[in-house]
Amino acid sequence: MHKLAIALLMLYSGAMLRAEVTAPDVEPPPEPVNATVHVDDYTAAANRLTWEIARRLRENRLLVMWAIDESASMHDDRLELAKHVGRIFDELGIFGRDDDPPLLQHVVIGFGPNVHVQTERPESSAAEVIRAIKRVPDDTSGQERVFEGVYKTLQRFGPIARRLGRQTLIVIVTDEAGDDGEHLEQTLQMLRQSKAAVYVLGRESVFGRDHATIRWKSPRTDDVYAIPIRRGPETAFPEVLQTDGFGPCDANVLAGFGPYTLSRLVNETGGLFLALPDDALSQDEAQRRADAPKQLREYAPELAARREYETQRRRSRFRAAIGDAIASLDPQQKSGLDVAEYLSPVADQEWTRQIDRNLDAALKLRAAAEAAVAALEKVASLRDAEASRRWQANYDLLVAECLALQVRMEHVVAVLVDHREKPPRTDDAAERGWTLTPVDRPRVLSPAARARLNVKPGDLERQTARAKERLQQVAATHPHTPWARRAETWLDSGLGIELSAGRFSPLDPEDADENDGVPRM
Repeated sequence: MHKLAIALLMLYSGAMLRAEVTAPDVEPPPEPVNATVHVDDYTAAANRLTWEIARRLRENRLLVMWAIDESASMHDDRLELAKHVGRIFDELGIFGRDDDPPLLQHVVIGFGPNVHVQTERPESSAAEVIRAIKRVPDDTSGQERVFEGVYKTLQRFGPIARRLGRQTLIVIVTDEAGDDGEHLEQTLQMLRQSKAAVYVLGRESVFGRDHATIRWKSPRTDDVYAIPIRRGPETAFPEVLQTDGFGPCDANVLAGFGPYTLSRLVNETGGLFLALPDDALSQDEAQRRADAPKQLREYAPELAARREYETQRRRSRFRAAIGDAIASLDPQQKSGLDVAEYLSPVADQEWTRQIDRNLDAALKLRAAAEAAVAALEKVASLRDAEASRRWQANYDLLVAECLALQVRMEHVVAVLVDHREKPPRTDDAAERGWTLTPVDRPRVLSPAARARLNVKPGDLERQTARAKERLQQVAATHPHTPWARRAETWLDSGLGIELSAGRFSPLDPEDADENDGVPRM
Protein backbone atom coordinates (compact mmCIF):
# COMPACT_ATOMS: atom_id res chain seq x y z
CA MET A 1 0.00 0.00 0.00
CA HIS A 2 1.22 3.56 -0.83
CA LYS A 3 2.92 5.20 2.17
CA LEU A 4 0.67 8.25 1.91
CA ALA A 5 -2.38 6.00 1.86
CA ILE A 6 -1.20 4.22 5.02
CA ALA A 7 -0.70 7.53 6.76
CA LEU A 8 -4.09 8.81 5.67
CA LEU A 9 -5.78 5.60 6.76
CA MET A 10 -4.31 5.99 10.23
CA LEU A 11 -5.33 9.63 10.38
CA TYR A 12 -8.82 8.86 9.14
CA SER A 13 -9.29 5.92 11.49
CA GLY A 14 -8.42 8.13 14.43
CA ALA A 15 -10.98 10.66 13.29
CA MET A 16 -13.86 8.27 12.85
CA LEU A 17 -13.22 6.24 15.98
CA ARG A 18 -12.28 9.31 18.04
CA ALA A 19 -9.23 7.35 19.21
CA GLU A 20 -5.76 8.58 20.02
CA VAL A 21 -3.65 8.58 16.85
CA THR A 22 0.09 8.09 16.93
CA ALA A 23 2.34 9.60 14.28
CA PRO A 24 2.10 7.55 11.07
CA ASP A 25 5.15 5.53 10.08
CA VAL A 26 5.98 7.74 7.10
CA GLU A 27 8.21 10.72 6.54
CA PRO A 28 6.24 13.78 7.69
CA PRO A 29 5.56 16.48 5.12
CA PRO A 30 8.11 19.32 5.04
CA GLU A 31 7.59 22.22 7.40
CA PRO A 32 6.51 25.45 5.72
CA VAL A 33 8.72 28.53 5.68
CA ASN A 34 6.46 31.52 6.25
CA ALA A 35 3.46 29.41 5.18
CA THR A 36 5.23 28.46 1.91
CA VAL A 37 6.02 24.88 0.89
CA HIS A 38 7.84 24.19 -2.38
CA VAL A 39 6.39 21.28 -4.33
CA ASP A 40 7.91 19.71 -7.43
CA ASP A 41 4.72 19.30 -9.45
CA TYR A 42 0.96 18.80 -9.23
CA THR A 43 1.45 15.25 -7.96
CA ALA A 44 3.39 16.53 -4.96
CA ALA A 45 0.87 19.34 -4.46
CA ALA A 46 -2.01 16.83 -4.51
CA ASN A 47 -0.19 14.62 -1.99
CA ARG A 48 0.31 17.51 0.43
CA LEU A 49 -3.24 18.73 -0.03
CA THR A 50 -4.58 15.22 0.58
CA TRP A 51 -2.56 15.05 3.80
CA GLU A 52 -4.02 18.39 4.92
CA ILE A 53 -7.60 17.32 4.10
CA ALA A 54 -7.19 14.04 5.96
CA ARG A 55 -5.71 15.87 8.95
CA ARG A 56 -8.74 18.15 9.11
CA LEU A 57 -11.15 15.24 8.68
CA ARG A 58 -10.01 14.08 12.11
CA GLU A 59 -11.98 16.97 13.57
CA ASN A 60 -14.96 17.49 11.28
CA ARG A 61 -16.60 16.91 7.93
CA LEU A 62 -15.34 19.31 5.25
CA LEU A 63 -16.62 21.46 2.44
CA VAL A 64 -13.74 22.15 0.03
CA MET A 65 -14.24 25.25 -2.12
CA TRP A 66 -12.08 25.28 -5.27
CA ALA A 67 -11.49 28.86 -6.52
CA ILE A 68 -9.78 28.56 -9.90
CA ASP A 69 -8.11 31.25 -12.02
CA GLU A 70 -9.77 31.51 -15.45
CA SER A 71 -6.83 33.22 -17.18
CA ALA A 72 -5.62 31.68 -20.45
CA SER A 73 -2.17 31.11 -18.96
CA MET A 74 -3.79 28.67 -16.51
CA HIS A 75 -5.41 26.45 -19.16
CA ASP A 76 -2.85 23.63 -18.83
CA ASP A 77 -2.84 24.00 -15.04
CA ARG A 78 -6.58 23.42 -14.93
CA LEU A 79 -6.19 20.21 -16.90
CA GLU A 80 -3.45 19.06 -14.52
CA LEU A 81 -5.61 19.97 -11.56
CA ALA A 82 -8.56 17.98 -12.89
CA LYS A 83 -6.30 14.96 -13.31
CA HIS A 84 -4.86 15.22 -9.81
CA VAL A 85 -8.12 15.95 -8.04
CA GLY A 86 -9.01 12.40 -8.99
CA ARG A 87 -5.84 11.31 -7.19
CA ILE A 88 -7.03 13.04 -4.02
CA PHE A 89 -10.32 11.15 -4.24
CA ASP A 90 -8.44 7.90 -4.87
CA GLU A 91 -6.25 8.36 -1.81
CA LEU A 92 -9.19 9.27 0.42
CA GLY A 93 -11.31 6.55 -1.23
CA ILE A 94 -9.19 3.77 0.31
CA PHE A 95 -11.38 3.95 3.33
CA GLY A 96 -14.27 2.43 1.43
CA ARG A 97 -16.95 4.25 3.40
CA ASP A 98 -20.33 5.33 2.10
CA ASP A 99 -21.24 7.91 4.70
CA ASP A 100 -24.50 9.78 4.74
CA PRO A 101 -23.96 12.66 4.86
CA PRO A 102 -20.61 12.31 3.06
CA LEU A 103 -17.45 13.23 4.91
CA LEU A 104 -16.15 15.43 2.11
CA GLN A 105 -17.99 17.69 -0.32
CA HIS A 106 -16.75 20.16 -2.93
CA VAL A 107 -17.84 23.28 -4.79
CA VAL A 108 -16.03 24.79 -7.77
CA ILE A 109 -15.94 28.41 -8.97
CA GLY A 110 -13.87 30.19 -11.60
CA PHE A 111 -12.68 33.77 -11.24
CA GLY A 112 -11.43 36.38 -13.70
CA PRO A 113 -13.02 39.83 -13.90
CA ASN A 114 -16.17 38.06 -12.62
CA VAL A 115 -17.02 34.94 -10.64
CA HIS A 116 -18.57 31.91 -12.35
CA VAL A 117 -20.07 29.16 -10.20
CA GLN A 118 -19.52 25.71 -11.73
CA THR A 119 -21.38 23.65 -9.10
CA GLU A 120 -24.82 24.77 -8.04
CA ARG A 121 -24.64 22.68 -4.86
CA PRO A 122 -21.94 20.81 -2.93
CA GLU A 123 -20.79 17.65 -4.72
CA SER A 124 -19.28 14.46 -3.30
CA SER A 125 -18.71 12.72 -6.64
CA ALA A 126 -15.18 12.83 -8.03
CA ALA A 127 -16.55 12.74 -11.59
CA GLU A 128 -18.76 15.78 -10.95
CA VAL A 129 -15.93 17.78 -9.38
CA ILE A 130 -13.56 16.96 -12.26
CA ARG A 131 -16.20 17.94 -14.83
CA ALA A 132 -16.78 21.22 -12.99
CA ILE A 133 -13.04 22.03 -13.04
CA LYS A 134 -12.88 21.30 -16.76
CA ARG A 135 -15.83 23.66 -17.35
CA VAL A 136 -13.88 26.65 -15.98
CA PRO A 137 -13.55 28.87 -19.08
CA ASP A 138 -10.50 30.60 -20.56
CA ASP A 139 -10.69 34.34 -19.87
CA THR A 140 -8.74 36.74 -22.10
CA SER A 141 -9.32 39.96 -20.14
CA GLY A 142 -6.09 39.68 -18.15
CA GLN A 143 -7.96 40.41 -14.90
CA GLU A 144 -7.84 38.09 -11.89
CA ARG A 145 -10.08 39.19 -9.02
CA VAL A 146 -9.08 36.43 -6.65
CA PHE A 147 -10.29 38.07 -3.42
CA GLU A 148 -13.67 38.83 -4.91
CA GLY A 149 -13.81 35.18 -5.94
CA VAL A 150 -13.11 33.98 -2.39
CA TYR A 151 -15.50 36.52 -0.86
CA LYS A 152 -18.42 35.64 -3.15
CA THR A 153 -17.81 31.91 -2.78
CA LEU A 154 -18.01 32.26 0.99
CA GLN A 155 -21.11 34.43 0.67
CA ARG A 156 -22.87 31.77 -1.36
CA PHE A 157 -21.67 28.51 0.17
CA GLY A 158 -20.55 29.55 3.67
CA PRO A 159 -24.10 29.45 5.10
CA ILE A 160 -24.55 25.95 3.63
CA ALA A 161 -21.34 24.76 5.31
CA ARG A 162 -22.47 26.20 8.64
CA ARG A 163 -25.94 24.68 8.36
CA LEU A 164 -24.42 21.26 7.65
CA GLY A 165 -21.86 21.65 10.42
CA ARG A 166 -18.90 21.46 8.02
CA GLN A 167 -15.53 23.13 8.30
CA THR A 168 -14.67 25.16 5.21
CA LEU A 169 -11.40 24.69 3.33
CA ILE A 170 -10.73 26.96 0.34
CA VAL A 171 -8.19 26.00 -2.33
CA ILE A 172 -7.13 28.86 -4.63
CA VAL A 173 -5.46 27.77 -7.86
CA THR A 174 -3.71 30.64 -9.67
CA ASP A 175 -0.42 31.78 -11.19
CA GLU A 176 -0.77 35.43 -10.12
CA ALA A 177 -1.20 37.57 -7.01
CA GLY A 178 -4.62 38.93 -8.01
CA ASP A 179 -5.67 42.36 -9.22
CA ASP A 180 -7.85 43.20 -6.22
CA GLY A 181 -5.38 43.06 -3.35
CA GLU A 182 -7.01 46.13 -1.84
CA HIS A 183 -9.77 43.75 -0.64
CA LEU A 184 -7.33 41.51 1.24
CA GLU A 185 -8.26 42.58 4.78
CA GLN A 186 -12.00 42.57 4.07
CA THR A 187 -11.75 39.04 2.69
CA LEU A 188 -9.59 37.96 5.62
CA GLN A 189 -12.18 39.26 8.09
CA MET A 190 -14.87 37.15 6.42
CA LEU A 191 -12.60 34.10 6.45
CA ARG A 192 -12.01 34.50 10.18
CA GLN A 193 -15.72 34.78 10.82
CA SER A 194 -16.28 31.60 8.79
CA LYS A 195 -13.31 29.85 10.47
CA ALA A 196 -12.20 28.87 6.97
CA ALA A 197 -8.68 27.75 6.10
CA VAL A 198 -7.12 28.82 2.79
CA TYR A 199 -4.63 26.85 0.70
CA VAL A 200 -3.06 28.17 -2.50
CA LEU A 201 -1.63 26.20 -5.41
CA GLY A 202 0.37 28.95 -7.05
CA ARG A 203 3.69 30.35 -8.19
CA GLU A 204 6.28 32.24 -6.19
CA SER A 205 6.31 36.00 -6.07
CA VAL A 206 8.75 37.86 -8.23
CA PHE A 207 11.33 39.38 -5.90
CA GLY A 208 10.44 42.86 -4.65
CA ARG A 209 8.18 43.81 -7.56
CA ASP A 210 4.48 43.94 -8.43
CA HIS A 211 4.94 42.38 -11.84
CA ALA A 212 7.04 39.79 -13.58
CA THR A 213 7.47 40.03 -17.36
CA ILE A 214 7.28 37.26 -19.92
CA ARG A 215 8.62 37.93 -23.40
CA TRP A 216 6.22 36.93 -26.17
CA LYS A 217 7.12 36.92 -29.87
CA SER A 218 4.44 37.67 -32.43
CA PRO A 219 4.30 34.89 -35.03
CA ARG A 220 3.01 37.46 -37.52
CA THR A 221 5.60 40.23 -37.21
CA ASP A 222 8.38 38.68 -35.06
CA ASP A 223 8.00 41.68 -32.72
CA VAL A 224 8.80 40.86 -29.09
CA TYR A 225 6.51 42.13 -26.34
CA ALA A 226 6.99 42.28 -22.57
CA ILE A 227 3.81 40.79 -21.12
CA PRO A 228 3.30 41.84 -17.48
CA ILE A 229 2.05 39.32 -14.92
CA ARG A 230 1.02 40.52 -11.47
CA ARG A 231 3.14 38.23 -9.34
CA GLY A 232 4.15 40.13 -6.23
CA PRO A 233 5.70 41.54 -4.26
CA GLU A 234 6.32 39.08 -1.44
CA THR A 235 6.17 41.93 1.09
CA ALA A 236 3.50 44.46 2.07
CA PHE A 237 5.49 47.18 0.29
CA PRO A 238 8.59 46.93 -1.95
CA GLU A 239 11.87 46.51 -0.10
CA VAL A 240 14.24 46.67 -3.08
CA LEU A 241 15.07 49.14 -5.85
CA GLN A 242 12.32 49.43 -8.46
CA THR A 243 14.43 50.49 -11.46
CA ASP A 244 17.47 49.30 -13.36
CA GLY A 245 17.88 52.70 -14.99
CA PHE A 246 15.41 52.20 -17.84
CA GLY A 247 12.02 52.48 -16.17
CA PRO A 248 10.63 49.76 -13.87
CA CYS A 249 13.11 46.93 -13.26
CA ASP A 250 12.38 43.82 -15.32
CA ALA A 251 14.69 41.32 -13.60
CA ASN A 252 12.61 38.17 -13.11
CA VAL A 253 14.27 37.03 -9.90
CA LEU A 254 11.94 34.85 -7.83
CA ALA A 255 11.46 35.56 -4.13
CA GLY A 256 11.25 32.05 -2.69
CA PHE A 257 7.89 32.91 -1.10
CA GLY A 258 4.35 33.44 -2.33
CA PRO A 259 2.99 36.93 -3.08
CA TYR A 260 2.27 38.92 0.09
CA THR A 261 -1.49 39.06 -0.39
CA LEU A 262 -1.94 35.31 -0.81
CA SER A 263 0.71 34.43 1.78
CA ARG A 264 -1.01 36.62 4.36
CA LEU A 265 -4.32 34.95 3.53
CA VAL A 266 -2.98 31.43 4.16
CA ASN A 267 -0.83 32.42 7.12
CA GLU A 268 -3.72 34.04 8.98
CA THR A 269 -6.10 31.14 8.35
CA GLY A 270 -3.77 28.24 9.09
CA GLY A 271 -3.34 27.11 5.48
CA LEU A 272 -0.35 26.80 3.14
CA PHE A 273 1.00 28.32 -0.04
CA LEU A 274 2.08 25.36 -2.20
CA ALA A 275 4.63 26.88 -4.60
CA LEU A 276 4.77 25.07 -7.93
CA PRO A 277 7.81 25.32 -10.25
CA ASP A 278 8.03 28.21 -12.70
CA ASP A 279 10.45 27.37 -15.49
CA ALA A 280 9.17 30.33 -17.53
CA LEU A 281 10.76 32.80 -15.10
CA SER A 282 13.67 30.91 -13.55
CA GLN A 283 16.52 29.46 -15.60
CA ASP A 284 18.05 27.52 -12.69
CA GLU A 285 14.74 26.38 -11.27
CA ALA A 286 15.70 22.97 -9.86
CA GLN A 287 18.80 24.14 -7.97
CA ARG A 288 17.16 27.36 -6.81
CA ARG A 289 14.15 25.53 -5.37
CA ALA A 290 16.40 22.97 -3.67
CA ASP A 291 18.27 25.80 -1.96
CA ALA A 292 15.21 27.90 -1.04
CA PRO A 293 13.96 26.17 2.13
CA LYS A 294 17.47 25.91 3.57
CA GLN A 295 18.61 29.42 2.73
CA LEU A 296 15.50 31.55 3.09
CA ARG A 297 14.16 30.66 6.52
CA GLU A 298 16.02 33.57 8.13
CA TYR A 299 15.01 35.89 5.27
CA ALA A 300 11.25 35.34 5.59
CA PRO A 301 9.10 38.44 4.93
CA GLU A 302 6.77 39.88 7.54
CA LEU A 303 3.11 39.12 6.88
CA ALA A 304 1.49 41.71 9.14
CA ALA A 305 -1.30 43.94 7.82
CA ARG A 306 0.00 46.74 5.59
CA ARG A 307 -0.84 49.47 8.12
CA GLU A 308 0.97 47.63 10.91
CA TYR A 309 3.93 46.89 8.62
CA GLU A 310 4.29 50.57 7.68
CA THR A 311 4.00 51.70 11.31
CA GLN A 312 6.77 49.33 12.34
CA ARG A 313 8.96 50.41 9.43
CA ARG A 314 8.61 54.10 10.28
CA ARG A 315 9.56 53.41 13.91
CA SER A 316 12.97 52.16 12.78
CA ARG A 317 15.34 54.83 11.50
CA PHE A 318 17.26 52.14 9.61
CA ARG A 319 14.25 50.63 7.85
CA ALA A 320 12.68 54.01 7.19
CA ALA A 321 15.84 55.14 5.40
CA ILE A 322 15.65 52.08 3.15
CA GLY A 323 11.98 52.71 2.33
CA ASP A 324 12.61 56.40 1.61
CA ALA A 325 15.54 55.63 -0.69
CA ILE A 326 13.46 53.14 -2.68
CA ALA A 327 10.60 55.63 -3.05
CA SER A 328 12.96 58.41 -4.14
CA LEU A 329 14.14 56.30 -7.11
CA ASP A 330 10.83 54.73 -8.12
CA PRO A 331 9.95 55.91 -11.66
CA GLN A 332 6.29 55.11 -10.95
CA GLN A 333 6.27 57.52 -8.00
CA LYS A 334 8.73 60.20 -9.13
CA SER A 335 8.36 61.95 -12.46
CA GLY A 336 11.29 62.61 -14.76
CA LEU A 337 13.24 59.42 -13.93
CA ASP A 338 12.27 57.47 -17.06
CA VAL A 339 15.33 57.01 -19.26
CA ALA A 340 14.32 55.66 -22.67
CA GLU A 341 16.23 52.50 -23.51
CA TYR A 342 15.30 52.73 -27.20
CA LEU A 343 16.03 55.74 -29.42
CA SER A 344 13.84 56.06 -32.48
CA PRO A 345 15.26 56.57 -35.98
CA VAL A 346 14.35 60.24 -36.61
CA ALA A 347 15.62 63.31 -38.42
CA ASP A 348 18.67 65.08 -36.99
CA GLN A 349 16.76 67.90 -35.29
CA GLU A 350 14.34 65.53 -33.57
CA TRP A 351 17.27 63.25 -32.71
CA THR A 352 18.88 66.07 -30.70
CA ARG A 353 15.61 66.74 -28.84
CA GLN A 354 15.28 63.02 -28.10
CA ILE A 355 18.85 62.93 -26.76
CA ASP A 356 18.29 66.01 -24.59
CA ARG A 357 15.14 64.53 -23.01
CA ASN A 358 17.10 61.41 -22.13
CA LEU A 359 20.07 63.39 -20.86
CA ASP A 360 17.84 65.31 -18.45
CA ALA A 361 16.30 62.09 -17.12
CA ALA A 362 19.68 60.32 -16.80
CA LEU A 363 21.25 63.24 -14.93
CA LYS A 364 18.23 63.47 -12.62
CA LEU A 365 18.34 59.73 -11.91
CA ARG A 366 22.09 59.87 -11.31
CA ALA A 367 21.63 62.68 -8.79
CA ALA A 368 18.80 60.80 -7.04
CA ALA A 369 20.97 57.66 -6.79
CA GLU A 370 23.86 59.70 -5.38
CA ALA A 371 21.53 61.29 -2.80
CA ALA A 372 20.14 57.87 -1.87
CA VAL A 373 23.64 56.50 -1.24
CA ALA A 374 24.44 59.48 0.97
CA ALA A 375 21.23 58.98 2.99
CA LEU A 376 21.89 55.25 3.37
CA GLU A 377 25.46 55.82 4.51
CA LYS A 378 24.09 57.90 7.40
CA VAL A 379 22.46 54.77 8.85
CA ALA A 380 25.32 52.38 8.03
CA SER A 381 26.23 52.13 11.74
CA LEU A 382 22.75 50.68 12.41
CA ARG A 383 23.13 47.83 9.94
CA ASP A 384 24.77 45.28 12.24
CA ALA A 385 22.35 46.11 15.07
CA GLU A 386 19.34 45.30 12.87
CA ALA A 387 17.84 42.05 14.15
CA SER A 388 16.33 40.98 10.82
CA ARG A 389 18.61 39.23 8.35
CA ARG A 390 16.17 40.22 5.62
CA TRP A 391 16.50 43.94 6.37
CA GLN A 392 20.27 43.63 6.51
CA ALA A 393 20.15 42.09 3.03
CA ASN A 394 17.77 44.82 1.85
CA TYR A 395 20.28 47.45 2.96
CA ASP A 396 23.31 45.70 1.47
CA LEU A 397 21.64 45.26 -1.92
CA LEU A 398 20.14 48.74 -2.03
CA VAL A 399 23.48 50.47 -1.41
CA ALA A 400 25.16 48.31 -4.06
CA GLU A 401 22.37 48.85 -6.61
CA CYS A 402 22.29 52.62 -6.03
CA LEU A 403 26.04 52.75 -6.68
CA ALA A 404 25.56 50.62 -9.79
CA LEU A 405 22.67 52.80 -10.95
CA GLN A 406 24.77 55.92 -10.54
CA VAL A 407 27.57 54.40 -12.64
CA ARG A 408 25.14 53.17 -15.31
CA MET A 409 23.58 56.62 -15.65
CA GLU A 410 27.03 58.20 -15.97
CA HIS A 411 27.70 55.84 -18.86
CA VAL A 412 24.33 56.74 -20.40
CA VAL A 413 25.15 60.44 -20.16
CA ALA A 414 28.57 59.86 -21.74
CA VAL A 415 27.08 57.94 -24.68
CA LEU A 416 24.34 60.52 -25.26
CA VAL A 417 26.73 63.46 -25.10
CA ASP A 418 29.08 61.83 -27.61
CA HIS A 419 26.23 61.18 -30.05
CA ARG A 420 24.10 64.25 -29.39
CA GLU A 421 24.51 65.88 -32.77
CA LYS A 422 24.13 62.76 -34.92
CA PRO A 423 23.73 59.04 -34.27
CA PRO A 424 26.38 56.62 -35.50
CA ARG A 425 25.68 55.55 -39.05
CA THR A 426 25.13 51.98 -40.17
CA ASP A 427 23.39 50.60 -43.22
CA ASP A 428 20.06 49.88 -41.49
CA ALA A 429 20.10 52.21 -38.47
CA ALA A 430 17.79 54.65 -40.21
CA GLU A 431 15.07 52.00 -40.06
CA ARG A 432 15.91 50.08 -36.89
CA GLY A 433 16.85 52.83 -34.45
CA TRP A 434 19.21 52.43 -31.51
CA THR A 435 19.26 50.75 -28.10
CA LEU A 436 21.23 51.77 -25.00
CA THR A 437 22.71 48.37 -24.20
CA PRO A 438 24.48 47.38 -20.95
CA VAL A 439 28.02 46.08 -21.45
CA ASP A 440 30.67 44.84 -19.04
CA ARG A 441 33.33 47.43 -19.77
CA PRO A 442 33.78 51.03 -18.64
CA ARG A 443 33.66 53.78 -21.24
CA VAL A 444 36.59 56.08 -21.86
CA LEU A 445 35.04 59.50 -21.28
CA SER A 446 35.43 62.22 -23.86
CA PRO A 447 36.26 65.76 -22.63
CA ALA A 448 32.65 66.78 -23.39
CA ALA A 449 31.27 63.87 -21.33
CA ARG A 450 33.59 64.62 -18.40
CA ALA A 451 32.49 68.24 -18.48
CA ARG A 452 28.78 67.30 -18.50
CA LEU A 453 29.28 64.87 -15.62
CA ASN A 454 31.71 67.13 -13.77
CA VAL A 455 34.18 64.29 -13.16
CA LYS A 456 37.94 63.93 -13.44
CA PRO A 457 39.87 61.34 -15.50
CA GLY A 458 39.74 57.99 -13.70
CA ASP A 459 36.67 58.85 -11.57
CA LEU A 460 34.30 56.65 -13.57
CA GLU A 461 36.66 53.69 -13.43
CA ARG A 462 36.99 54.04 -9.64
CA GLN A 463 33.22 54.36 -9.18
CA THR A 464 32.64 51.32 -11.39
CA ALA A 465 35.09 49.25 -9.36
CA ARG A 466 33.42 50.36 -6.10
CA ALA A 467 29.94 49.43 -7.34
CA LYS A 468 31.12 46.03 -8.54
CA GLU A 469 32.83 45.34 -5.23
CA ARG A 470 29.62 46.09 -3.30
CA LEU A 471 27.56 43.88 -5.62
CA GLN A 472 30.06 41.06 -5.19
CA GLN A 473 29.86 41.49 -1.40
CA VAL A 474 26.08 41.07 -1.54
CA ALA A 475 26.44 37.81 -3.47
CA ALA A 476 29.03 36.54 -1.00
CA THR A 477 27.20 37.66 2.17
CA HIS A 478 23.77 36.35 1.12
CA PRO A 479 24.53 33.35 -1.14
CA HIS A 480 21.76 31.40 -2.88
CA THR A 481 19.19 34.11 -2.10
CA PRO A 482 17.22 36.52 -4.29
CA TRP A 483 19.49 39.33 -3.07
CA ALA A 484 22.52 37.50 -4.45
CA ARG A 485 20.73 36.80 -7.73
CA ARG A 486 19.75 40.45 -8.13
CA ALA A 487 23.36 41.50 -7.53
CA GLU A 488 24.56 38.90 -10.02
CA THR A 489 22.08 40.23 -12.61
CA TRP A 490 23.82 43.62 -12.50
CA LEU A 491 27.25 42.03 -12.66
CA ASP A 492 26.31 39.74 -15.55
CA SER A 493 24.80 42.50 -17.67
CA GLY A 494 27.53 45.02 -16.88
CA LEU A 495 27.47 48.63 -15.68
CA GLY A 496 28.76 50.17 -18.91
CA ILE A 497 26.55 51.30 -21.80
CA GLU A 498 26.97 51.34 -25.55
CA LEU A 499 24.69 52.45 -28.37
CA SER A 500 23.70 49.43 -30.47
CA ALA A 501 21.93 49.57 -33.82
CA GLY A 502 18.50 47.93 -33.64
CA ARG A 503 15.78 47.46 -31.08
CA PHE A 504 16.60 44.98 -28.32
CA SER A 505 14.11 46.13 -25.70
CA PRO A 506 10.67 44.49 -25.89
CA LEU A 507 7.58 46.42 -26.94
CA ASP A 508 4.74 47.50 -24.68
CA PRO A 509 1.66 45.29 -25.28
CA GLU A 510 -0.47 48.46 -25.20
CA ASP A 511 1.24 49.55 -28.44
CA ALA A 512 0.52 46.27 -30.23
CA ASP A 513 -1.49 46.00 -33.43
CA GLU A 514 -4.76 44.23 -32.64
CA ASN A 515 -3.91 41.69 -35.34
CA ASP A 516 -0.83 40.59 -33.40
CA GLY A 517 -3.01 38.82 -30.84
CA VAL A 518 -0.78 39.70 -27.89
CA PRO A 519 -2.10 37.59 -24.98
CA ARG A 520 -3.20 39.03 -21.66
CA MET A 521 -1.96 36.90 -18.79
